[in-house]
Amino acid sequence: MPSVALSVSLHHKIFDLGAFTVLPGNHRIVFSRHLMGGEDTRAKLLAHHGAGLIGPQGRECLPSVGFAAWHRAEVFKEPARE
Repeated sequence: MPSVALSVSLHHKIFDLGAFTVLPGNHRIVFSRHLMGGEDTRAKLLAHHGAGLIGPQGRECLPSVGFAAWHRAEVFKEPARE
């Protein structure tokens, strides 16, 4: 179980730092071209570039479109990878 906790902690931290964002509306994961880190770590993270989030059990738990747009505009380190 520690590997799951580590993974969640890493993703939370790099989300807060603007290394990736979640697109409003379609909930796709997009990474910044400024993503830093070791080759293995970057490869593991970038394997998720363009992937959709796994939906919650209830629609009321989906990320807010307004928050996703705010994160993209204010936190995410542009430009996005293609």
